Parts: sequence; C-alpha cells; structure tokens
Amino acid sequence: MEIECHHEVLHKSHQQRYIDQGGHSREDCIRLREFRSSALEDGFYTSLAPLFSWCVTDNLYSSPCDMLEKIGVHRKDPFRMECSCGVGNASAFCVSGPLLHGWFGHHVSERRKHVDVTTDSIRPQLDAWWGTEGSSCVLDGSPVEVYDSIVDWQSYLEYKRRRTRTAEQEKLMVLMDIPLTIFWAIKRFLRNNNNNSSARTDVIQLVLAGCEKELDQWPLLLELFNLLPGYSFDITMAGPELPSWMDQKCINITSSTTSKELKITCRSTTVSIQLMAECHIVCALNAGIGAYPSWMDTVCHIKSLMATRHSPSMFFFTDYVQESIEVARKNLYMLFGKTCIPEYDGKLPFLGMGDIAMAVGGGHPQKTKECSEFLYTHVKATAVLMNPFRKPANVTMPSHGMPYASNGFGCSLEIRV
Repeated sequence: MEIECHHEVLHKSHQQRYIDQGGHSREDCIRLREFRSSALEDGFYTSLAPLFSWCVTDNLYSSPCDMLEKIGVHRKDPFRMECSCGVGNASAFCVSGPLLHGWFGHHVSERRKHVDVTTDSIRPQLDAWWGTEGSSCVLDGSPVEVYDSIVDWQSYLEYKRRRTRTAEQEKLMVLMDIPLTIFWAIKRFLRNNNNNSSARTDVIQLVLAGCEKELDQWPLLLELFNLLPGYSFDITMAGPELPSWMDQKCINITSSTTSKELKITCRSTTVSIQLMAECHIVCALNAGIGAYPSWMDTVCHIKSLMATRHSPSMFFFTDYVQESIEVARKNLYMLFGKTCIPEYDGKLPFLGMGDIAMAVGGGHPQKTKECSEFLYTHVKATAVLMNPFRKPANVTMPSHGMPYASNGFGCSLEIRV
C-alpha cells in the first residue's frame, strides 16, 4: 500500500529530490512519518505546554508573528528579529542590537575597534532594550552552583524561579534558546575533555558561524556568566550577513558578579581556517547544512583541522526540523565516515557529492577511501538529538507539518578522545 505524502517542501534539499526524481520514494515518506511520530511521542510540543503559558498544543501557531502577538511582544525590542517583519533585507541585521551603533556606528567620530565595559556599567542601556525586569532576569541573582544540574527547560526554569521570575521575565524565555543551546554544546565539550588534562581550560573559545540575528541579541549571551560561572568566554560571531561596519569590532564585558569575561568579536565574512583552528567549538545555529551546499567549504576546512590539528574539538550545528539534521549528518558522514564515495548509489539524500569527493580525496577512488578511513579514526558524528532547550514557540509550518522549532534538533562532529 502506497503512503500518501505531504512533505514535498520539507526543506530545499528534499524539494529538489522531489523535482529531480518525479516524487518521493516510499522509504522517504516512511522515514518522515517516523521522525514526526517519534518527536511528538517524546513531547516535542506537549512537554513545553506546562512550562510556558503561550505554548498551546491543541491549536499550534501558524507563524511566529501569531505567537509574538499572543505574548504581546511582536516587533518590540529585543523580539524584533524573531519574525520576518523585523528583517526586510540583509542590512537589517544589527539594526536593533543595543549599544552597537553608539560604540561603532558610522556617525561615531572616533573609529573604535574595541570596547571594555562591565555588566553594571551597561545596565541602564540594557534596561531600555530589555525592560528593567529583563535586565534583572539575566544580570542579577546567584550563578548556578553545578552546571550539570541544568539539563532542560524545566530545570532551568526551576533555577530561575529561585531568582523571582516574573511574568515579564517569562516572556524573555522565547529568546533564551540561543544562549541555552550554546550552553548545551559547551557542556558536551566540557564532558568530552574532562579526561584530557592537557585540553582543560577556563576560557571557552567558540565561533558562531553563519551568524545573523545572534548579533542583534548579543546581551542574551550574558546568561553564560550565570550558567557557567567558572569560565570566561571568547566568542567570535562570523557571517557574511553581518554589516561591514561591525567587521573586526570587539566588545569585552566583565561580569560584575563573577569577574569573568565575555569577549565578542565580529567578522562580516565567512569563517576562516585560522579562526577555526584557534577555537574549541564551531557552532552553527539553524544552519541549514543539509540544504545549502555553500556550507561544504567550511565543513571541509573543519574536517581537515579536526583530523590534523585536533582543533576545533567540536563542530556543533542545529536546525528547525529533524530531517534537515539527518540529511546534513549523512552529507557529513561522506566526509568523515568509512564509505568510499565513488560507491555512492544515488539513492540516499546526499548533496554536493562531486564537491565532497574532490574535497576528501581529489576525486581519486583509492585516495578518497584512504582519506575517509583516516578521518573516521579521528572524528565521530553523534546521533541527532531533540534539543532540550529548543525555542518554546509551538509554531507549525503548514507546508510540511513536521515538528518545527528554532534550534529544534542538534548534532555534532567531535574529535575522538
């Protein structure tokens, strides 16, 4: 019995296969339905409903705008970049980010490259952006005593309630998937390196690749001071969508509570080899790696660095739906796995096969096989996981009906230890 399919436009790669192959295979439809059933059974939507008043389960929101209107924050700072209303074109990125124009904008007579501030010194400006209660939500209170105690939204909210979380502060939780997802990645990195004394560090160096709205919402990263109070952070935000006037600009924020530092450096370019070689984690949020072959150059550089220089230690990426992550993972397996690329039979949903073959072995079958097997001994791909800190939005996409959320699912490539 054939399975009727309604997933033709799940994402660009899936849509292209639909066009190229004249429809879906039965296996495609079964896999998508299994993904959907598994995520729903694991509480993709229902587990959030008791925690957030706007996370309805019986009638999902048809767009982010509907949800933001319900909460009462549509098109308001710092929620402006949460829907397409706030992003008219690429130049819109960084328009709503607090303090950045005052520090580095074109109107500033002194061409600054670097700013040093404390959380207390910028609090009045953040009050104006967040609202006073928002500032206290992130800047006040006691840091987490044991970071491993924060494992999902429920444990995070229990910790926040100890700091008198109010209805106004609760609205900010719509945005906190960004710092919490980064926290999720850092925790995994720290666990992997606990047994490697030479790799231990008190400064986490992280690259946010393909950065866009994350720059507008940079104050959210201050929550890392509370979640990981024993560490400082050196974060580079890199992406061609960032404005040129922010290129090479640096903000250094010292926590008035923990005395640790958060350094944010901007690069309005793609991620360079040198940059990735000097960091612990490359992180790509909602990256679309399975849909955009333009990611392959970056991924190939990461592959080479991990295998030869053992840095970065992790390439962590997320996406909105599970299928997108699965496709990306299978693409990456062709870079890191044992499979000999010339044996590819054309049936699996891999993208950019010619480019991948040239990248790992120059297109030569024997060299490709040797290179892939060498990489497999150094690098592993983790299973695709539902993100316990996915955006609490409960929005559905009518075009495909799959469980969908910003940073909904995650996967990583890691150096074997």
